[in-house]
Amino acid sequence: MQIISPEHLVQFKNLLQSELFPLLESSLGPLSKQSQLLASVLSLEPLARHVKERRAHTGRPPCNRLCLATAFLAKAIYNLPTTRLVARSGATARLCTENRRSKPRLRG
Repeated sequence: MQIISPEHLVQFKNLLQSELFPLLESSLGPLSKQSQLLASVLSLEPLARHVKERRAHTGRPPCNRLCLATAFLAKAIYNLPTTRLVARSGATARLCTENRRSKPRLRG
């Protein structure tokens, strides 16, 4: 386990406040404290390192695991009862879909 020094955390905080949050606010609108926390967590530890995509030859097409992992993280931060509510919460859904590698499939 790699330990981050306090100096690096201060630099990270300054980077978030001076660059990332203004960039997100320009495209998503004002960010709540929870949205800032979600963006901070996603920036500090990229989920792609821990989420691998597996491909099955039969059955349902695979969903994007990275997008699902981000939605579960948002669910925990926002204290939502269901993951489906993440998709309905506007800016939060857009923050989650920034990590998506492929376009969603339309059903119907």
